[in-house]
Amino acid sequence: MRLKRFLASTSCTLMLLGGVGGVVEASTNGSSEQEEIKIELEQKIPETEALREKTKTEKVNLKKVEKELKWMKKHAPEKYEQVMNSSDTVQGEYSTLSSSNALGTNGDILITYDNKTSGWNHGHAAIVRWDNSYVIEAWPNAGVRYYTNNWKSRFTTWKGLWVSGADGADYDYAEYYARLQHGDPYSVAYGKYQDSYWYCSLLVWKAWYQAGFDLDDDGGVLVTPGDIDQDSQTITFASR
Repeated sequence: MRLKRFLASTSCTLMLLGGVGGVVEASTNGSSEQEEIKIELEQKIPETEALREKTKTEKVNLKKVEKELKWMKKHAPEKYEQVMNSSDTVQGEYSTLSSSNALGTNGDILITYDNKTSGWNHGHAAIVRWDNSYVIEAWPNAGVRYYTNNWKSRFTTWKGLWVSGADGADYDYAEYYARLQHGDPYSVAYGKYQDSYWYCSLLVWKAWYQAGFDLDDDGGVLVTPGDIDQDSQTITFASR
């Protein structure tokens, strides 16, 4: 298992970011970071819109899925067994056509580009809890919570992602780290390198970052669901 690193954060007062749902008065690395977050949020809106349209017609790359499953079987047998015993299998074989409304297994990343439901303009992201029946998510006005894993019926657009080269311990640790934040407050007003306030994709990114994988495609001051989706280390195993 990769070395897990917990990074200390500095703090000073940050004013509310206007127009972002669920933002609370916060402490972070300074007003310059506040301005960077606000600018990046605005810049990424067109990108999210394009990704939403792409997801509606995107086909899962079955060759990549099969390749990763073979890798899992050899190097992450516990994870492989979870996948093959999940609701994502049909007649004993993995299938993207499963009729279950649940999606994914322990530690998997779930993405949607729906805006109106998730409360901000960049979609939503979550991590599948160990029992597959719930997801761990940061939600406006609720903070980090457990929510029923009905991802396929809950959202119009959705994706399930694996992390290439991650073994069973990595998936376990990402899920564990996300679960440790249960009950923490929601805010988009904080940078990536603190662990007291969360928005959806920050929770997912930080959990996997602590497991040894930086899944922020562009390395910006904040991380969106699209950044995680577009990162070269994530593999789409289901999409609509």
